[in-house]
Amino acid sequence: MRQRVIRYVLDRKCLAGGFCFYKLEEPNGSDTWHALSILNLLQADLADEATAAYLKGTQHADGSYDSVYAAYFAIKSLALLGETTSLDPRPYILRNLEHYRFDATKLPAEVISMFRRTSYLIDLYGVLEMDADGPLRDSMVEFILGFQNEDGGFGYLFSTLLDTARALAMLKNLGRPIEELGAEGFIRLCEPCEAYILNCQNRLGGFSRTMQGGIATLENTWHGIHALTLLSSWTD
Repeated sequence: MRQRVIRYVLDRKCLAGGFCFYKLEEPNGSDTWHALSILNLLQADLADEATAAYLKGTQHADGSYDSVYAAYFAIKSLALLGETTSLDPRPYILRNLEHYRFDATKLPAEVISMFRRTSYLIDLYGVLEMDADGPLRDSMVEFILGFQNEDGGFGYLFSTLLDTARALAMLKNLGRPIEELGAEGFIRLCEPCEAYILNCQNRLGGFSRTMQGGIATLENTWHGIHALTLLSSWTD
């Protein structure tokens, strides 16, 4: 399985750097980060000067990016390659962190996880070792804890596994102990099935969202390999 996945990923590398899951010369940050993360999980070679150059080129002259997501994918991908951004991105991240709060009642219906944008910002807060002031950090912790439900999980109106995973990761990045939060009971009710994950792999080596088929993507392949790595069940 390992070699099939590696071949699937490398077949989606763009000649000028970066990755694109539909195999055109149209690299994007999301596919690039997921591709590099998969290779990293599978302990494959990550040396790639062209991709490093592509990623550095996504940063603007003032150190900002097109979006928080673009910043996240570029910074995290460069870290996997042992590289850093050309300019200091911390002022841009801090400006966005100061506006991290959101109104859950006004989120678009298509939003899968309400914590998506906030989780990316807080992840970068940790990766970049940003020394935000105490009140900001404490305020972020308080805001996240406000979405914990009686079952121990996190979410708006009801708990979801995705929001719970992101909430716990954010709290950990912010230095808040999570062991005593009582989320384990909710998580155990949602434990993943290894057989289900393995059956989401298609003949090309990539993973789709369900066992019923569909197009494999680099993002879904990362989710599959990441889950199997945590469960210690992927093999050659």
